[in-house]
Amino acid sequence: DILGTVDVDDLAFEDMVETHLGPLVGGVFGNRGLPELPDTMLHFGDAPPVPPVSVVLPVTGGGADIDINLSRLAGDPDLEAAELIVVAAQGAPSTTPARVRDWANFYGFNGRLVVAGQAMDRFDAFDFGAQQAAGELLLFLSDSVLPDAPGWLGALMAELAERSDIAAISPTLLYEDFSIRYAGLPVEAAPALERNGLRQLTGYPVHWLDGRRPARVHGISEDCVLVRRTAFEQADGFARSFTGPELKGVDFSLRLNQAGLGMLWTPSVTLFALDEAPDGGEQPYWQRPARRIDAWRLARIWADVFTPDAI
Repeated sequence: DILGTVDVDDLAFEDMVETHLGPLVGGVFGNRGLPELPDTMLHFGDAPPVPPVSVVLPVTGGGADIDINLSRLAGDPDLEAAELIVVAAQGAPSTTPARVRDWANFYGFNGRLVVAGQAMDRFDAFDFGAQQAAGELLLFLSDSVLPDAPGWLGALMAELAERSDIAAISPTLLYEDFSIRYAGLPVEAAPALERNGLRQLTGYPVHWLDGRRPARVHGISEDCVLVRRTAFEQADGFARSFTGPELKGVDFSLRLNQAGLGMLWTPSVTLFALDEAPDGGEQPYWQRPARRIDAWRLARIWADVFTPDAI
């Protein structure tokens, strides 16, 4: 309500963010808590008591296409021992929880659907799913990311197991035309991390990956990342103090860096990351000042990392 009355074109707006709006909004959003327990929990399959990995898959955009995600994940032997945690917000799915459970049973998954009693972005859902998960490894997977072949999860787990110095690993993400969407940014290529410098080769043809080897990176992909639970907890999960999801992935990478937790990108594992379909509606006005406030907050928190013109 407050942000809906703010004029972002007012010459005094930036001063208002610095002195009033930034601290106020960050504090209010930061104090929002996640539910302690799901409103609804539906089990499917027969998950082992201690699975090697828990895959957390949020339902966004109403969830009408979640069966496509399940079908693309199905038939992969690496997921047979995994625990699948599907996370939805109450009232958000355009399909019923029972139908999601039936789809998961049909495709042979083990795990559960957890429905929260409040609105969530995908990072809130990742956090909430992690609270319900039993695995020592957590795979956060946006519903916009789809594999084109089995074996990708096992490959990520194998590479992570070989590197005790690494806390999180992301694959290469491709656009539908096989151009590169995410290929990390090697540490040696970026001595000073900037907000727009968390990735390399975006838009390049996939053959630019030929001959490349796994590399330490400054930031993992916010759409697909395998992380050790101990590291996730040490970094205190994903931030709650931002109004929107756009900068939460960047903030998480920065906190992993700050804690000395290594991150790895691998060119040998590829998945497709699709663009999210527009909802067709006009964005609420309050989101315009909210995005500016989020950028201010990120710059303030990480002032020692960003250059002055990075935000």
